[in-house]
Amino acid sequence: MRASGCYSIAFGIESGSEKIQKDMKKNLDFNRLIVANINYA
Repeated sequence: MRASGCYSIAFGIESGSEKIQKDMKKNLDFNRLIVANINYA
């Protein structure tokens, strides 16, 4: 992607509350989100 000119990628989640995520049926794994944020931030 860098070779094509991409220099950054931004991503986020709608809410940090596991209850709200569950109510929204997002099925997110918060541990994976934390690791991804650390590795790619």
